[in-house]
Amino acid sequence: MVVAGHEHNRDELLGLIVEQIELMRRFAHDERYRPRARWLLKEAVFWIWELPQLKEPKLGKYSLHLPWSPKAYERLDGWAPGAKRPSTDGLRFEHLIPRGLLAEALLNETPADLAGFLDRHFRAAVLTIEDDHQLNKAGVRARMPAGWKLGDDPWERYRAAELDPASFVIPAERLS
Repeated sequence: MVVAGHEHNRDELLGLIVEQIELMRRFAHDERYRPRARWLLKEAVFWIWELPQLKEPKLGKYSLHLPWSPKAYERLDGWAPGAKRPSTDGLRFEHLIPRGLLAEALLNETPADLAGFLDRHFRAAVLTIEDDHQLNKAGVRARMPAGWKLGDDPWERYRAAELDPASFVIPAERLS
């Protein structure tokens, strides 16, 4: 895997994440800094772990291997790899489970299988601004529905916003 021109493997990236978790726990020791530590940790996971592993083809950070909402997928209508790139204006890279919740979980405890935790829970979809507004209107912008706990279906937030997970498309499967 290539990150900023350097070869990195998952073990190296995982080591960097472990260091970030430890550093952010020290920072969050003072409760006044916990929100900042949570924010920094979720950004570190994205830049160190998630982004380098997004599969090609991509339109910017919008991998065609991620689930795309029906409205987002409409942007690709008539497009084929190699053709002029469609506009990504108005698209959102949205995590199924809000990253702040996941970062908080990591500040509290490191899972025995950290790589598995990151792969299972730090998952994203591609949405439009309108889809994102639906999440906000449903009251699940930065939280999961009441009663949800880590390990439950990560798509519950989308269902609460009346975004049907079954309608999402993985463009790479249709463009090949």
